[in-house]
Amino acid sequence: MGNERQIIYDLIEQLGGFENSTVVLKDLIKFLNTDQITEFVEYFTENHDITIPGYEEYELCMDCQDTYEINEAHTCK
Repeated sequence: MGNERQIIYDLIEQLGGFENSTVVLKDLIKFLNTDQITEFVEYFTENHDITIPGYEEYELCMDCQDTYEINEAHTCK
C-alpha cells in the first residue's frame, strides 16, 4: 500500500461514496479517544478559521476592561 491514508477513502468509496461517509465518520469518532478528538477539533478550527459557538476564547482589554473574542478586532468604547 503506497499511501496508508488512502485506505479511509477506499472504505468510503466501497460504501457507495461520500454521501454514505457519515457511517464511517460516526464509527471513527467512537474509535478515537477523547484527547485525539479534542486535538483534531483544535487543529481543524485553527486551520479553517472557525469558532464553534460556546467554545470562544476571550481576552481582557487592559485599557477598558471589556472582554472580547480573540479572533475579533477590539476597539475600546
